[in-house]
Amino acid sequence: VSSVHAVDLLDADAVDRLAAQAGAAVDAVWHLVGGWRGGPRLPEQTLDDWDWLYDQLVRSTVHVARSFADALAARPAGRFAIVSSPMAGAPTSANAGYAAAKAGAEAVVLALADHFGGTPATANVIVVPAIGTSAPTAVPPDDVAAALVYVTSDAAARMNGQRIRLHAGGHS
Repeated sequence: VSSVHAVDLLDADAVDRLAAQAGAAVDAVWHLVGGWRGGPRLPEQTLDDWDWLYDQLVRSTVHVARSFADALAARPAGRFAIVSSPMAGAPTSANAGYAAAKAGAEAVVLALADHFGGTPATANVIVVPAIGTSAPTAVPPDDVAAALVYVTSDAAARMNGQRIRLHAGGHS
């Protein structure tokens, strides 16, 4: 059974309250908050864009990961996953802020995976170049959803701290 709650993920106290309210009923968390800003070369990028990307991609991940970490670790099969970008490991001048924020979000998830050591809980990253159906490098949304379902399934019980790359056409 799932439920929907509107929460400002930049408000750590609100995320803590959500985690406390959900309690032991949470089996999996998919942190799917995203956003992109880029285009100008690094010297022309504004600090406002960097701050916005940090908040959307890193700070929200930190809040959710730390608020749900203990509940997921206590579950028989707690799972945490995010969707990231190959740019986290291969930044360009025009996407420096985005790449840095994605790398930061991945670091949070991999640290959570380390925290889960010795428990049945897992934390993993699904890496896609783009999500969609029209761009040649885009991964269809159904393929991304299937990967998220897989990493939160019993079949992936020993998969912890992994970066799983998806490619267009479903080939990895």
